Amino acid sequence: VNFRSANIALGLNFQGDRKNKGNLDSAAQSNDEVNRLLRNGGIDDYYDFNIPWNINVNGQMNINRLYRRDKADTFVFTPNLTFNGGFNLTERWKLNISSGLLFTGLSKIEMGYTSIDISRDLHCWQMNLNLIPFGIRRSFLFTLRVKAAVLQDLKLTRRKAYQDNF
Repeated sequence: VNFRSANIALGLNFQGDRKNKGNLDSAAQSNDEVNRLLRNGGIDDYYDFNIPWNINVNGQMNINRLYRRDKADTFVFTPNLTFNGGFNLTERWKLNISSGLLFTGLSKIEMGYTSIDISRDLHCWQMNLNLIPFGIRRSFLFTLRVKAAVLQDLKLTRRKAYQDNF
């Protein structure tokens, strides 16, 4: 049996959900600071920092055997680490980030393709910004559009692509 290649991967997902308002009453019973906030201004002055979030981390290792006629066979290890995640800054603001690490040598680590997405719900309008901040494909795309399906062609788009030579 000749070894040609192998691959191993591992992924981890973490997420947090929005807590319901009923938890605030139970928190007030056990926390004096929350109790004080509720007495002095009511529930509108209390900001609930329990916002939805998610993080995904994926790692992968590939091992390939290179066959050579004049030399001994060599093995090439190519590790890969990617991650993405997002959270709501508020009920109407969302932020998502995806990136990775490239292991190109024994001690050389580079930042991989990175993308940042920001969106804002403006009630009848939707604003989106996609940003690729560095690398060969550095670019941005800004879109402001109407949410109503009847007016889907009504939108404003601004972009600067990597071909435009920043």
